[in-house]
Amino acid sequence: MKNRMISALPLPGRLVGVALIAMICVGAFLITPQSAYGQSRYTIKLANSSRFEIYGLFMSSAEKKNWGKDYLNGVILAPGDKVTIIRIVPGEWDIKFVDEDGDECVLNDVKIFENYNWNITTDWLLNCEGFKRHETPKPAVAWVEPKGVFPSNAIKGGNEENGNPLYVCRAAYNGGIHPGKVVGLNCNIGYAGKEIHLSEYQLLVGNGSWGPAREGYTGAFVAGTENGRPLYLCRGAFSGGVHPGKIVGDKCNIGFGGVERTLPNFEVFYPR
Repeated sequence: MKNRMISALPLPGRLVGVALIAMICVGAFLITPQSAYGQSRYTIKLANSSRFEIYGLFMSSAEKKNWGKDYLNGVILAPGDKVTIIRIVPGEWDIKFVDEDGDECVLNDVKIFENYNWNITTDWLLNCEGFKRHETPKPAVAWVEPKGVFPSNAIKGGNEENGNPLYVCRAAYNGGIHPGKVVGLNCNIGYAGKEIHLSEYQLLVGNGSWGPAREGYTGAFVAGTENGRPLYLCRGAFSGGVHPGKIVGDKCNIGFGGVERTLPNFEVFYPR
């Protein structure tokens, strides 16, 4: 956490009568006075309690039409950082925050006749008009380590003949990463004509759907690699059940009954 001090330029404020202010609340943005009547300059202590980085902080007399200097002057106000702005001329000010994407949040006609502690919160920034956070889209699916009971969004690749679900897994084997099915405590894959049982594996979670393969497997999910080529996730019907596996050539290869089976009819998985 960093704490910085900035001196405000003596810009003329639009003076109004001194008001007894107990607390100013703008949305979730709290401004708490510290009782310092009678002094000619004031101080704002600003704490970034949000999860966003603030790249710009501008203050301008409310009657002016331009913002002027950036008080952060290129310094990033990261989450947890604090900054103190001193020597602020009393009056009404417009204050603007800018994030790394250029999104702006503006407070208009803020009356500064006290010293203040300001706490910037995530909720306030997200609700501030003009401040729209550009979140990185979360992936539709992800690989996770299995821990006890499987999460509710574990991807079901099929089922055994008795109806037991078969969840999608992947495991490292012989220099490659191979998709397969969870059976008991293992990830079972087909490899070199055999069904291989691997105790160390990852589980696929997220959202998606199964459907016919498109030309070139466009949009299909790559669940592994072998000799530098992608292994698309597939599933096919066999022996009364539906079993997930990997595409090899133009077939879906699964492990079943100790043997690697090759299925000509299959579906592929599309994350969404």
